[in-house]
Amino acid sequence: MVPTPPPLQVSAPVAVKTESNIALGTLMICCIALLGAFGASIFAGVAGITNPYYTCSETAEKANNFDLASVMLINATNFSKYYGDFSKVKYFDVYTKSKAQCVKGTSNVGYTDSCLVDTCAGTTCTAKTIASCKPTDNNCRLQEAFIMTSTDLGTATRYWQQTSATTRSTFSQWQYKCPLGCSNGACVKPPVCTDSDIDSNTGESDPFMMGMTTGINSLGQYGSAIDSCVGTSTLIENFCLNGVTTSTSIRCAYGCISGACSTWNIYPIITTASLPSANLMNGSLIIAKFNITAVNGGISWRRMNLKYSFVHSSNKPLSGCAISGSLGNIASAINIGPADISIDLPAEQVIAKSNTNTYTIKCNIDGIIGAGDTLSTKIDGSFASEPSHTYIGLINQGENRFIWSDRSSVSHSMNSNDWFGSSQVDYLPSNAWVLSK
Repeated sequence: MVPTPPPLQVSAPVAVKTESNIALGTLMICCIALLGAFGASIFAGVAGITNPYYTCSETAEKANNFDLASVMLINATNFSKYYGDFSKVKYFDVYTKSKAQCVKGTSNVGYTDSCLVDTCAGTTCTAKTIASCKPTDNNCRLQEAFIMTSTDLGTATRYWQQTSATTRSTFSQWQYKCPLGCSNGACVKPPVCTDSDIDSNTGESDPFMMGMTTGINSLGQYGSAIDSCVGTSTLIENFCLNGVTTSTSIRCAYGCISGACSTWNIYPIITTASLPSANLMNGSLIIAKFNITAVNGGISWRRMNLKYSFVHSSNKPLSGCAISGSLGNIASAINIGPADISIDLPAEQVIAKSNTNTYTIKCNIDGIIGAGDTLSTKIDGSFASEPSHTYIGLINQGENRFIWSDRSSVSHSMNSNDWFGSSQVDYLPSNAWVLSK
């Protein structure tokens, strides 16, 4: 008889192994939870730590903008002794109101730009912050705040703010003389530099035209400068450079005349001469007197216009005018209008090289002359443009102020192309001859 097999047994090790996995899984879950809680605690602690360093900056200024000449002296010691190189300042823009500040968390320390004047009692003066002040006010100036770093200042003792583990910055302020006054914590900006004799072709100052440059100069002073001659051949030409008025010396090849280089090798110079009398009375009076000089060669002229203003109690017009000089007395050469005296010579008047001819204009003054009556006469100004260079061509295009020739054409005549108008004369006098009762 075959024995009956034993009943199937479930191995104990299998059961034990299953219980162990459950326990281990539970343990791991607990550990992860503890680690998560601990990590969150550490992260929260780290996140709660405040940045230990300052951030130093200007709130509005981005670059230096100042004139070193206007930086004021304090206690007879200049800025460089305290802070060194001005170019290292961040920032000294006197035309922008800003605050130089160092910030760390809720801490904000620094200075804000402000306008100052002095209030004095006897010999004692105290600086006072003010909204605005004019240059004429008592020591009107700007208190300008700025930032500097330890890298730029070295190891000098300062009220440093630590900006990183290895860098420090300081904020400070200095006083600046505003040439045009101070308003709302900034210097009043100077007007744009202007130059009246800009060449339209080159965009540069024209040495062949007398001009006036207006703006702030290198000393921080506002004003105007007019081109001028030094001697007979050197021009002091004023112009704008980087928004500031400046000047340079120019050697004029054909001479310098009243603030401009001559454009011609041969040219005329017209100057006014004093009248024999400035008294306005009845009779024949000299009302104008002028000189024409030929430079570097002979010239000729034929036409000139003068402007006049006549205040006459009897309302009598000028009459019987004539021009006299080296050409004699020519009454027919004068045409009198309501405000113009036109000279049209019957033939060109030649002036030899380096010679000067003097001319007078004499007119009859009629009627009763009352107190306060005046007669003012002057040479007309320059014509606008002269595309033609023949005598007839100049007249046809409207030129009547002054027509002259350098006589450079081989066959010089009224139709030769060597005639020029008043715009080709470097200087026409603008002063007037005045007769008064």
